[in-house]
Amino acid sequence: MKTASLNYILWFCGVLWFFVSFNACKSKTIIPSVPASLQSADSLSNALKNHNIDYDWFVAVGKGKYKNEEDGISTKTYLRLKKDSIIWMVAKKLAVEATRTLITPDSFFILYRLEQKYDKGSLQDLLDAQGIDYSFSEIQDFIVGNIPIPNSPSSGIEGNYNYLAGKYNELWMKIFFNPEDMRVDHGFVENPLKQTLRARFDDFRECNSGNKIPYFREYKINLSESSHLQATFEFSEISINVPKKTRFSIPDYYEAL
Repeated sequence: MKTASLNYILWFCGVLWFFVSFNACKSKTIIPSVPASLQSADSLSNALKNHNIDYDWFVAVGKGKYKNEEDGISTKTYLRLKKDSIIWMVAKKLAVEATRTLITPDSFFILYRLEQKYDKGSLQDLLDAQGIDYSFSEIQDFIVGNIPIPNSPSSGIEGNYNYLAGKYNELWMKIFFNPEDMRVDHGFVENPLKQTLRARFDDFRECNSGNKIPYFREYKINLSESSHLQATFEFSEISINVPKKTRFSIPDYYEAL
């Protein structure tokens, strides 16, 4: 279970730059009722900017499901981010705390409550071991749901959706917009290793800041022919710029991994 817990934490902290298609779990795909009309790349870039959130604190509660070839885990997760400073998470199973995580720009700390053990180390070493080449701020943005704007993008229509396509660093991105309201519906990413991403956003609601935020997200990861991960996350609460405590301490009797 510790392997699944660690992978779940890594997923939450950036592994999900690499996805493939994932069928809906609780949320059903709805085909837009308004036909797409050609939009400029500038117009769709502005729509993407409207999707992204300018935050100092991001606080959320939700249910997460994670599964790979060997393990699966379902948790209720409490998430607190202070921009450029802290990622704090508590995951509970059946109302019992299973893991508590604190990540800073240079370090990570994980408590395994059920095993009374802990792990800590360099964040860069952890990311290198997983092949993740992103900054702490980029990882935070991904958790929040912010999507980078491709460099020199092109635009077009595919099926019932408008899309914006282009490269961001070494990633090829294609982001699809619902023509009814120009909200981000789903997206595709491919890296130089041909690992791919498809993610879909749904259940947009207005939070305390006035932003329309997708409370439902679904993912499936295909890192190689033999390595597949899938995950969903459904928020029940989101608040922006409401500071919260991020308590974290390692009990003396916990054993180091």
